[in-house]
Formats: sequence, structure tokens, C-alpha cells
Amino acid sequence: MGQKEVGVQTRRTIIESLSYLALLSSIEPQNVNEACKDECWVKAMNEELDKIEKSNTWELVPRPHDNNIIGTKWIFKKMQNQNGKVIKNKAKLIFKGYAQQEGIYFEDTFAPATRLEAIRMFLALSSFQKFKVYQMDVKYAFLNGDLEEELYIEKLDRFILRNDRKHVFQLIKALYGLNQGSRALCYHLDKYLHQQGFSK
Repeated sequence: MGQKEVGVQTRRTIIESLSYLALLSSIEPQNVNEACKDECWVKAMNEELDKIEKSNTWELVPRPHDNNIIGTKWIFKKMQNQNGKVIKNKAKLIFKGYAQQEGIYFEDTFAPATRLEAIRMFLALSSFQKFKVYQMDVKYAFLNGDLEEELYIEKLDRFILRNDRKHVFQLIKALYGLNQGSRALCYHLDKYLHQQGFSK
């Protein structure tokens, strides 16, 4: 007897899921050169860069003379289910935030954390008012936060960091690893909710 939550599985869906799992790697590469040798990690890096480019996260500009250019780094993680099977290969391009100097590139750090008391109060009120509660995960959440500061990163030619003396990328939106990335995301969300008529 099968599990109800799995639903109806035909031969075609089983073959498609098996062919997808065959493209997954169980080994996490240590650097970009290792990742480029494996098709599944190349696909994961392409997906990450496509999301970044669709979000208009950066623009190519001439290299400024009076600004520090900060680098980026690729992080590779294999996502596993509760049984320990690899279900996704995830590549993430992150900003080297440790190279930022406080007072020059950012004023303060900000970590959005929900208090457990607030969640309990929200669920109690929802239960009392018979509200339906939905939870969602925002993919690439940081790419929605607009930056106020001028930040530059070295030019990327797809996967390899190019030390281009003429051009660099100027960040328009936050990238993972930025010290002010959380603040930019929360400010963007706060502004949107106020525009929709919500208040604190």
C-alpha cells in the first residue's frame, strides 16, 4: 500500500523523476574549477546567474578609481530530503561581505529574526478569528532589496571571475553576503506592505 501524499505515479512520472535524480551529484565541489567539470553543478550555477540577471541585480559600468572593488565566491551545497537522498544541487553566488569596512560601505548590520512569542500570538489570534494561515518561502529573497550604497564587484564572465581593468559590476540590489542585505530586503518589504494599506 502506497502513501497518500505521493499521489498517482505513472511509469512516465517515475522515469522523469529518475532521469532528474540521475543528473544530481552527491559530491560538493570545493571550487569553481571542480564544479565546471560536473554538468549538474554547471546547471546549478547557470540557474543562479539567470535569477540574478532577471532580477537586474547589477549593471556593467566603467571601473571607478575611488571605490574598492569587492569579490564574490561560489558556494555549493547538495540539498537532501529526510532520507538523506540528494534532491537538488544548489550553487549560490555570494558577496565577500567580510571585505566591507563599517562606516564606509555600511552603517550597521541587521538580522531579521522573528521572536517565538510573536509567532505564538499570531497563531493564537488566527485560531480565534478562524483565519487561514499560509506559509511561503521566497526564493532569492535578497535579490529584492534595493541598495542605497555604491558597491562594486569584479566582472563575472559566466562562472569565472575576470579581473577586467576597464569594467566592473555595480550592485543595484542586494546579494547574499552583504552586511546590509537583510536591511535592504526588510525595508523593501516594509515599504510594499505600507503601500498595500497595512500598518504596524
